[in-house]
Amino acid sequence: MEEGHNKYIYNSFNEYISNYGTFKHIQGAIRPYYESFPYNVIVEETEHTESIIRDCLRLRLYLLKFATKETCEKKNCCEYVNYLLNYYIRNYYESQKSIFKNYTSYMNDDSNHDIKELCGSKINDIDDNRYEKISKLYSGYEICEHFISNKHDSRTCSLAKS
Repeated sequence: MEEGHNKYIYNSFNEYISNYGTFKHIQGAIRPYYESFPYNVIVEETEHTESIIRDCLRLRLYLLKFATKETCEKKNCCEYVNYLLNYYIRNYYESQKSIFKNYTSYMNDDSNHDIKELCGSKINDIDDNRYEKISKLYSGYEICEHFISNKHDSRTCSLAKS
């Protein structure tokens, strides 16, 4: 992990790959949890309310995979999921500020004391400059992972040479 000028800790390649895999694993497993969603946390109803609820439920399942604050910190899980939420807001929703209020309201709701303890204070709007740096870093990680996972694919190597 590398510390930035404002004490932001960037995910290492291994942390990113681990967090990415953990998130992908839980992504489709949220249906049984809809009934437990505290609807009072929705700050503003939008055409994206259902998507926001799904994001929140994924956030919860993802963080619960780490079980303890120590495990979460060791894997840098809060920084990963914070980036992911910022990615969703920038790429899928129009109103960034109001959507983020929904995420933070959900994280800090009393019904979520377990995940609030893990990352409640670390879910925030990332400034554009830092977001771009993280986005480029993670894009590089994804390219590296692609080449590593396809190391026996000679077609990929010939494309890299051209």
